[in-house]
Amino acid sequence: MSAVRERATEHWEELILQLLGLAELRTVAVNAVFRSGVSERVVRELLALYRKESVTGQVFSRLGFSARKSAVPEALVEEVIQALLDRNDQEALSICVELVDDYYCREAADGTSLPRDLSYSVIKTSVASKSDRHTMGDFHWHRVTNRYRKQYPERDLDLLSALLESFDSLSRLRGHNDASQVADEIVRASPKESWKLIASAIEREKKHGYDIVMWLGDSGFEGRRDLGAMRLLDPKDVIDWTNAAPDDRIKLIYPALPKTLSVSDGGAVTVLFLEAFGHQDKVVSALISHFMYGGGWSGPRSEYLSRKRDEARKWLSETKSPKVQNWLTQYIAALSSDIEAAQIEEERGF
Repeated sequence: MSAVRERATEHWEELILQLLGLAELRTVAVNAVFRSGVSERVVRELLALYRKESVTGQVFSRLGFSARKSAVPEALVEEVIQALLDRNDQEALSICVELVDDYYCREAADGTSLPRDLSYSVIKTSVASKSDRHTMGDFHWHRVTNRYRKQYPERDLDLLSALLESFDSLSRLRGHNDASQVADEIVRASPKESWKLIASAIEREKKHGYDIVMWLGDSGFEGRRDLGAMRLLDPKDVIDWTNAAPDDRIKLIYPALPKTLSVSDGGAVTVLFLEAFGHQDKVVSALISHFMYGGGWSGPRSEYLSRKRDEARKWLSETKSPKVQNWLTQYIAALSSDIEAAQIEEERGF
């Protein structure tokens, strides 16, 4: 069919349209389109058939590659994108994001601009979808979103708000193309404005506030930490918010605290937390547990805890705060007790 199109474009187009008009041969026509390309008339016919649910969204899976070289108007491509958005099922959204990426982002150097409102709808609707994430889908979404942020930096906080509304898109794993990476970058660029949105989301989404807090916190293993967005925020903003309703917010926010008291390593908010709430017994015990076992490690437990104790002793030698000193003293004692228990277990071969 490609050869036919090259020799007689009008004849090829009429043949494709005739085949599309016959339900029993429509699959043949779609396969021919995949092999030979599209034209404006063919895309319009495919779009009409899609709106009638006579074909699936798969018919547009290569449109992002072929539309420009086939002189398909951008306005028509936008119609297809909107139709896929309106369908709003897993297949349609997956193809929609890939189409936007292929058409607008693959050849970024050509100066093509993403349509402001339509692209935002694609980004937001895709995030809000509860369908399973997959590697290539995340890749396309991430590239579209990064391009969008460069073109429309004023929409950053709108994007963050959309991500927070779909809290389950904010993975603690922070994979290369994960939506949490985009959220982190927005927080880094606008920490105070971002915190207002984050705090509001935690308060509004009470059922899922803990999930949002988990995104703020660090994850990973000893020596291979994935640093959370809490480190990017203004520590005073976080503590002031917590202090406004301590009975509810202390237990909610402490799992996100960086497990360090070194200000240069992101521990400023943890130090302020101890200054504000470290006199409470429940805070002392909760933070000890958070620091001791709030992450993974490799090797014997006694050696892991000994490294923790060495670190704590260093912090104790550096701090001038009585509240921090008091907590560290209890933390070191708890570590020593667990180290002794771990050594006994290891000697017995448990």
